[in-house]
Amino acid sequence: MSSLEERREARRRRRGADDEDAPAEEDTSSRKGRRRGTEDETPTEDSSAADDSRAREEEERRREEEAAEAERQRQEAERKRRQDEERRQQEEKRRKQEEDERRKAHEQEERERMEAEEEARVKAEEEEEKKKKKGKRKGLGGLSAEK
Repeated sequence: MSSLEERREARRRRRGADDEDAPAEEDTSSRKGRRRGTEDETPTEDSSAADDSRAREEEERRREEEAAEAERQRQEAERKRRQDEERRQQEEKRRKQEEDERRKAHEQEERERMEAEEEARVKAEEEEEKKKKKGKRKGLGGLSAEK
């Protein structure tokens, strides 16, 4: 049960207790009829007590409504705060992913560049080896021809 419902229930209980002390509805209507005919009773006291009671109930209702509105606004502010926090976290996560992707792409490019350099170096060494072998063959062929 919400606090608003609890306050309303308490007010209903209080009214119920007040109603037990007051005469029944029929009695008040019969008294009203008597009042018209006699001036012994003071109707202003009865009506002012009823006015006071209504005023208290109105004030209590107004306070409950204000409290309910304040609670609604607090909950709305909390909901917005949570949404903002979630948005911020998602943005941070997205930014981190983009950063990771850029870093990985850079690392991949660096690996590919290094592999290409290694391949070029190996190829150059192989070419150098072939040239040396050709040079040796020519040199050996020339020596063997001289023999």
